[in-house]
Amino acid sequence: MFTACASVSQHNYDALKKEVRATLQCELDKGGTSVSYAVMQNGKLLVSDAVGYLDGTKKAPATTDTLYNIGSVSKVYCAAAAMKLVDDGKIKLDDPVVSYLPEFKMEDERNKDITVRMLLNHASGIPGTSYAIGLSYGQYDTRMYEKVYNSMEKSSLKAEPDKFSVYCNDGFMLAEMLVAKVSGMTYSEFMEKNILAPIGAASSGFADRDFAPGSYAVQGTLPHEFPNVMGSGGISTNIADLCKFGQLFLNRGQGVISDESIREMTLCQGKTFIPEDNLARERSIRQIRFW
Repeated sequence: MFTACASVSQHNYDALKKEVRATLQCELDKGGTSVSYAVMQNGKLLVSDAVGYLDGTKKAPATTDTLYNIGSVSKVYCAAAAMKLVDDGKIKLDDPVVSYLPEFKMEDERNKDITVRMLLNHASGIPGTSYAIGLSYGQYDTRMYEKVYNSMEKSSLKAEPDKFSVYCNDGFMLAEMLVAKVSGMTYSEFMEKNILAPIGAASSGFADRDFAPGSYAVQGTLPHEFPNVMGSGGISTNIADLCKFGQLFLNRGQGVISDESIREMTLCQGKTFIPEDNLARERSIRQIRFW
């Protein structure tokens, strides 16, 4: 769709917007509240638009300033925060997690073998998701970390650490807690100071902030959700500021994260249980990375 429009006129962004809007509206008509998109190149926002409404009442239209929770894309932000601490010499990827989070205990003593790297490449062996503590409605759960530690103490690993990589939300929850503990800040404060503010992503943030009425899109008649799992799925942002974060990886870290850390994040990481993983070798887009 984008290529077809561009072939008519490289800079005819009004035509592009019109065609994309029509396509997205067709999809929304099948079931949905709103959607926004943006195209950014070399740090310049070329085109952006929003289609639909803030909620199922269809009274207030969504705009390009509307905030959306971006779910597991938040893991990339968490990995970037961890790599910032690596750049600052405050953590090492192959150190045990318990050396930074001594409160992290499990019934399975092998948890002491889990490294920071294993949290970020899904190779920790930790069971994937504690759904009971993931979301709340009305406000952020300030007892989140206490509940995570309590849940972990009653859990065992599902695999030997670093044996293979399987998607793990709780690993990124622990990575979030590690960033907060080592930095001496709340996770949201660290992200704001070291990642979001330097790239000018003023709209981006977490559920522990105040939201202006009408700033946030929800699905249908559902209430505003507050993701307590900031590191694994808690970022809310508008579309333009999401693009600004993506620019970090196209512009060698922009001085926010080192070029070395950006390269580390894009290397093939983790372990596969597939004997001959040709697809991962041949198509780097499918490699297991730090997200």
